[in-house]
Amino acid sequence: MRNLLKDGLNDLKNKLSPAGGLSAESRAKTEQLTVRGTSLQNLGRDEEAIACFDDVLKLNPRNAEAWKSKGDSLHNLGRNKEVLACYEEALKIDPRNTVYLDSKSAVLGLMGCSEESIASSDQAIRLDSHDSNALCNKGAALAARNSNEEALSYFDQALEIDGGNVVLWANKANSLRALGRYKESVECCKGALELDSSHLRAWITEGLSLYDLELYQDAIACFEEVLRLDSRNTSVLYWKGASHGNIAQYVEAIACFDKVVTLDATMKDAWYGKAMSHDELCQREEAISAYRRFLALAGPAQNTTQNTTETEHANERLRELSRQETPPAE
Repeated sequence: MRNLLKDGLNDLKNKLSPAGGLSAESRAKTEQLTVRGTSLQNLGRDEEAIACFDDVLKLNPRNAEAWKSKGDSLHNLGRNKEVLACYEEALKIDPRNTVYLDSKSAVLGLMGCSEESIASSDQAIRLDSHDSNALCNKGAALAARNSNEEALSYFDQALEIDGGNVVLWANKANSLRALGRYKESVECCKGALELDSSHLRAWITEGLSLYDLELYQDAIACFEEVLRLDSRNTSVLYWKGASHGNIAQYVEAIACFDKVVTLDATMKDAWYGKAMSHDELCQREEAISAYRRFLALAGPAQNTTQNTTETEHANERLRELSRQETPPAE
């Protein structure tokens, strides 16, 4: 009982800490700065928002919400190490706040710290077993370490609580695809897109799952939706080119691969696809040039069957095409 009373008093102290001990003038200033910072954050003016939250923290370093809000703006700017530091400061003040724990778990996941992300999610789940964000974050961290069967169980639990969460549907689709359950992955993507027709990750995963099912024309339609929203996405341009190539649409494939290498001249797979497409069209000089670019980027064959096969094929075709050179006129 004594420990319960102590915990209750600590929780109350933490909840009161944002304004506790401040003068009326400082409380008013804190409220004004918080409103301004939140408004700037909503407008995408995160540097200015951070300055506001910093001013709040100068008035009261124990304002947990200011630390959380500052972390959110830093997240928008991609400064994840600083984000994590802010969330940890918020949790020092209010360690039982599941929103803060969920935010910490999410940023740890983005930083590739799967085990730490899972630990933070577990803390939140112990506090609230119906915290769909914590379940989602744990599933994502499990998927990141290829524990996709286990990840699915957490996504399914979260979807029972929050079936309208497009991120959950997209995450589940990714794990299903990783497990080779392509038809189910496509259905999950469709569920996500019913909720948000502009969700890029859902379009991409559906396209890749359709590609895996060898439904190349349908895959192309998905990739075109992505490119309508993000025309410089080199990965999607590559997969669209590969899909065209698999149905002998070599001119269209080359157009995609050309866009890829214009945006990123180091993407070796695009050079290989371009080379093979020119080769199929008997465009010898273009094929030779692309094979050479691919081999220069590939370097020594890496320890995968695909890389070795591609390198061997490129070398073989380059030798054959070079032998076809027309001898100089005497």
